[in-house]
Amino acid sequence: MTTPTAGHVGRLKTLYRLASLVYWPSMRKDVFKYIQSCLSCQQFKHSNAPTANPMQLHTISQPWHTIGIDIMGPFPPTARQKRFLLVIVDYFTRWVELFALRQTTATHIANILIDEIICRYGAPVYILSDNGPQFIAHLFNEICVNLGINRKFTANYHPQTNTSERVNRTLKAQISIYAQRRPGLWDKELQKLAFAIRTSVNDTTDETPAYLNLGRDPVIPLDLIIHQPLPDSTSNTPEYKFIQQYRTQLAHDLQVTYHFVREHSEIHKLSQKAAYDAHTINRQFHVGDLVWIQIPTPKIDNTTITHKLRPKFQGPCR
Repeated sequence: MTTPTAGHVGRLKTLYRLASLVYWPSMRKDVFKYIQSCLSCQQFKHSNAPTANPMQLHTISQPWHTIGIDIMGPFPPTARQKRFLLVIVDYFTRWVELFALRQTTATHIANILIDEIICRYGAPVYILSDNGPQFIAHLFNEICVNLGINRKFTANYHPQTNTSERVNRTLKAQISIYAQRRPGLWDKELQKLAFAIRTSVNDTTDETPAYLNLGRDPVIPLDLIIHQPLPDSTSNTPEYKFIQQYRTQLAHDLQVTYHFVREHSEIHKLSQKAAYDAHTINRQFHVGDLVWIQIPTPKIDNTTITHKLRPKFQGPCR
């Protein structure tokens, strides 16, 4: 059934086609076994099998125990030629740090990690990242080894375990709004976006990241507007008018940001695990087993193939 007219149509359709012509006692079992052994179907078709194993929860005991680090971009270059965004998230408090970058070399990332994170919050026990070249570089690994930091990695094409990746989904919508209103200036809005996330109640913790990290909730600009004192004799000065204009603009920007933060807040960890585990089986692999690897294949035989026609899996590998 590997001829073009057979079409690799799958187990049931192949069985029905044969049943209209022939029959033998173990027909169903034989057809299913034969179709399951088709290498082309395994390589090119989407897998409908349950996810391999239940989600493994990582226990975090205190602030800045485990951090996630990820890179977004490239974005349209700003006036200061910033094209990338480094996102660092503390998994306990959900506190986020954002850094606009021109380059994403291991040196740039390592300097930010030391100067802006470790010198401020202390060295984490774990760093979770993907397998990007910046994070597997010798320099970055040496820093982690010297500071006693353990590394955990997520698959490049299966980043669900990385909290910073979920923060990225929120940030993409927010940055898009600011980029439309102020092209080339999105990097100047980053700290406002970070402040909005830090001062919004997180669905998982039921607290704001700011309260968990600082022990208090900062006064937000909107509070200052609502509770501002009555204007005095200085209300007509240019400086006072500028401050009022700045407060109003800042409050508006943060209100827009708050809307998207609440809309894209992450779900509870246990609920996420339950939903994930509902579609899993406890599959065990042993040394020597043949497996398929699900990663994109950009080229085959040096010929570019459109994404939809590329194999879904590579292998089989041992």
